[in-house]
Amino acid sequence: MKKLLACVLVAVLMLACITACDLFKKDEKVTCEQYENCAVFTLDYFEGSYSIKLPRTDLGEGAIYYQVNLEHGRLAVNYKDSGLFGEEQTLAEFCADDEMPVGGSGGYIEGDKIEISFGTLSPVKGEIIIAFTETALKAVHKELQLHEHKFYYETKEDAHKKIYTCDCTNLEKRDFKPHYDEDNNGKCDECEYYVGISHEYHDYYFDTNEDSHMQVFTCGCVSEGFEPHYNNDGDEFCDACGWNMSGHVHTWENYKDELGHGWAYTCGCDTPPNFREHEDGDGDGKCDDCKYVMNEVPDIQENGLVYEKDGDDSYSVVGFLGDDDGVVEIPDLYNGLPVRYIRGNALYGWESITELVVGNNVLCIEGNAFMLCSNLEKVTLGSSITLIDMQAFLGCEKLQEITIPASVTFIGSGAFRNCTQLKSVVLENPEGWCTSDDVFNRPFPIEDMSDAETVAEYFTDTYVRVAWLKE
Repeated sequence: MKKLLACVLVAVLMLACITACDLFKKDEKVTCEQYENCAVFTLDYFEGSYSIKLPRTDLGEGAIYYQVNLEHGRLAVNYKDSGLFGEEQTLAEFCADDEMPVGGSGGYIEGDKIEISFGTLSPVKGEIIIAFTETALKAVHKELQLHEHKFYYETKEDAHKKIYTCDCTNLEKRDFKPHYDEDNNGKCDECEYYVGISHEYHDYYFDTNEDSHMQVFTCGCVSEGFEPHYNNDGDEFCDACGWNMSGHVHTWENYKDELGHGWAYTCGCDTPPNFREHEDGDGDGKCDDCKYVMNEVPDIQENGLVYEKDGDDSYSVVGFLGDDDGVVEIPDLYNGLPVRYIRGNALYGWESITELVVGNNVLCIEGNAFMLCSNLEKVTLGSSITLIDMQAFLGCEKLQEITIPASVTFIGSGAFRNCTQLKSVVLENPEGWCTSDDVFNRPFPIEDMSDAETVAEYFTDTYVRVAWLKE
């Protein structure tokens, strides 16, 4: 009785399988046409498994080459050589919706006979070429007048499709299909469109070397790897990352004297200096741009510092006339009133300054205040500062460490840009810091700001182009 029931069950299952296949295609088949070191398989809605041993006349160690053109279905191709081990290896899995591969290698082979087997995951229609030498693949490729499919992706927010450009009319129009991201890297596994990313814009910086560059994303996106520099606009720099491809680096210096101010190249480049005459439109005796003292020295100056009175209750530092010992001290008081501000460009470009001490009444260091003080090595900030504005210490190349008081709540973009030796930034209050885009003012919280070396890297490299604020 048990044997009878088993036979009945097998018969029912076979009938169900045959019926299901007949509904799809009745004349399922696979044919194989053999060439020297190569075979061409034609599958006509074939479903199931297939195996064949192919001779190999070139007995040197080599690789398996292949070309696949599928119109329908999905299958896996395996191979097993007659070498020492003869273990079955998976060559690849192919799907009609995937990119049609041409060439490539599936693994090294040694034996004189190779067993090729197929296993289908759905009815398959198409053509597969398996070759044991690259020459054989090219020969049959030419004989059969096959070609490599060429296409590009058209993408939308939720889907993509291939647009073929190789005159394959049966492939030319394909419907959009949804993006999918099985490896969870934030990109569609097929067309690499960014999906599942919650941010509104990509934040990255370039990691560069002399022959290539890579975008290093700080917003969670995955970098594509290094790419060669390219220069299509004919200048000296890579169009993507700005790397100097000529190997020459411009050097220049700023200057100001009784005739005017500007900058000039010091690297031998034959370029006229950017010279401008001094102008004193506001009548304070100083050039409006570079703050050079054009007329007699103002009465309000001490230790090389030039002050302006802010109303009746405070002073600001607005300029510098130089000092022999290289140490600049911004006092707590001047003429009995607190010194509240260090104005923009106040000590811009003074290379003689090696040390800076800011008094405890100073509230704000404005933009470019100490920009290009290239020999500034030590900075001590007062306990009342709340704002360090953009590019305040830009280009202070010898500055190695600095402590930011707990009172500071805003640091402008590029405040420590090009401070190439700055390796330690200590935040007395490291909690609650965010980056903020200069245009859209969107805060992005940074959780850990307690490591001085990491913060220095943020300020000089990773987040050098954005402002910082405390919420």
